[in-house]
Amino acid sequence: MTRKEKEKTKSKKPWAGRLILGVAAAVGVVIVGASILRSAIGDSVDQEEEEEKNDPRKKTTMKAPGSGGQIISRDEFVKNPKEYFSTKRVNLKDAVDRF
Repeated sequence: MTRKEKEKTKSKKPWAGRLILGVAAAVGVVIVGASILRSAIGDSVDQEEEEEKNDPRKKTTMKAPGSGGQIISRDEFVKNPKEYFSTKRVNLKDAVDRF
């Protein structure tokens, strides 16, 4: 075997190894990227749901009973209507402000 033939044989073997290493690295990068993206999407969905719950513009409202049309939070009223009416008997403004 001549020197040129030996060099050709040597150059093919590392090329195959480099190809395998490159493919493995690319697969690793794709997997890491996908997991980061999945994590970020999951967090953003949870964050959006939390923001919707805390957003005062998204809360349901209603006219306060016996107040002449003032607006109160429906969620707070449904939680404890008894408190609203007992507070309203004492002072309507306090009842509306509280709810």
